[in-house]
Amino acid sequence: MPDERSRNEYAVSTLRARDQLESMRDVWQTLQAHPNADFDLYLASIDAAPGDTEPCVVFVNRNGEAVGMAVGRIAPFDFPVHIGYKTLFTVARRTLTVLPGAIQGDFSPEAAELVLETFLDLSAQREVDVIRLVDIPVHSPLAALARQRPPLLCRDHVRWSGRHWKILLPDSSDAFFRRLKEKHRRPLRKACALLNGGNAEGLSCERFTRPDQVDRFCREADQVAQRTYQRRLGASFVLTEPAVRKLRLLAERGLWRAYILYVHGAPAAYWVGTRYGTTFHLDYTGRDPAYSQFNPGTGTILFAKMVEDLCDATGVREIDFGFGDYPYKQRFGNDSEETETLLLFAPTISGMGLNLLRTALAWTEKGLAALLERLGLRARLKRFWRVRLGRDDHT
Repeated sequence: MPDERSRNEYAVSTLRARDQLESMRDVWQTLQAHPNADFDLYLASIDAAPGDTEPCVVFVNRNGEAVGMAVGRIAPFDFPVHIGYKTLFTVARRTLTVLPGAIQGDFSPEAAELVLETFLDLSAQREVDVIRLVDIPVHSPLAALARQRPPLLCRDHVRWSGRHWKILLPDSSDAFFRRLKEKHRRPLRKACALLNGGNAEGLSCERFTRPDQVDRFCREADQVAQRTYQRRLGASFVLTEPAVRKLRLLAERGLWRAYILYVHGAPAAYWVGTRYGTTFHLDYTGRDPAYSQFNPGTGTILFAKMVEDLCDATGVREIDFGFGDYPYKQRFGNDSEETETLLLFAPTISGMGLNLLRTALAWTEKGLAALLERLGLRARLKRFWRVRLGRDDHT
């Protein structure tokens, strides 16, 4: 039986077994509005994960009717302890992770309080060491409670915050380009012109949507990703059997859409995402630094072609850039929301000790960053590390 708790008109139930999830399929599918909260995609991700990964889904009921859910999973996680881009070491911790978009429906303060209590109970009962609430809106009731409710030594004192960016698309790519500032519009127009006409640079692009294209896309995207700084940070596409299975499932459902830019037939940049309803969710991107001679860059060239295709050939009305606040998202996005990632630690010696260490390192990093900013060196140092991380090991 699922665990349950209630208060006033709200009640929550926690599902931890496959048969419990299957019994809620019909209700679940009325609430899902994001790939990370999709029933079939969630089960596929659980099936593809290591055997010690467990489902953990909390349903919110109001007066007996399901009105919301928080979709998470419990699994081992190599928790990184780092300063800036440098990881000092990792610590294996059993972690409950709730991904971006996995919180759907009614999350009033009363409902959010019940859900957070459920999560904290898992921590207090030693079932999980860390709770990760990834990229949730800063002003949401759940975020506000997660900042205040846990014990002082268990709450997150160095939480990541930024903006989650989107592009609200007009009816045509021409309309999209027209509303950009001239300094941003010009390189995108130039990029489209390069690809739409003959060019001496040997540029070409291909769109991938079908199941029979999955294997080739994965090989070629991984070829690019291996040479990016995102790979060193663990934020790029990686060619694994679970990744291939996921893309194949998306393609079979008509949800997969990806693009690769070629230079004289060699893959140079890629974008890959999930079309869900009228939103295209970008998952990964990368560009091979070996092709740095192009202006605009290969990533921007492919982005322009992708936007042109989404505006003119699909019913997509919104591009969701996903997790992370980066300059290119600020440059092209026209809608955003302030979000944060919160880590809550178990009330144990090891849990609180890890939190104290992480906090001390983060405050040290913050002090160093402020000093470098005053000296005018921070932006230059960040560029140096990105280039260093993205450097091809064979050159």
